[in-house]
Amino acid sequence: MSSLGAFVVVDKENIDEYLEKHKISTDGVELNNIKELKSLIKSEISHLVNEKTGFRPYEYVSKVRILSSEFSIENKMLTQSLKMKRNEILAFYEKEIEDMYV
Repeated sequence: MSSLGAFVVVDKENIDEYLEKHKISTDGVELNNIKELKSLIKSEISHLVNEKTGFRPYEYVSKVRILSSEFSIENKMLTQSLKMKRNEILAFYEKEIEDMYV
């Protein structure tokens, strides 16, 4: 069975507050490698994307990758009208996408 993955950009201030409140150390650790944070994000996604909210099982997100920067016009991930440039995103995050499904 195939599964969906999601790139997530977190609000740095909120995440810093959460990590401090829960006394989670981030000393040089990439956000994507903090298990508690990843678990929180997966839980929030599951709360929003489930059968009760009208989603089918094949639409559930099971893989998550936390990104350190937003998609923007400056980093060429968005057009001037703020549409995603899927080919640019796929090329830039190719390794991360492959790692999600290994």
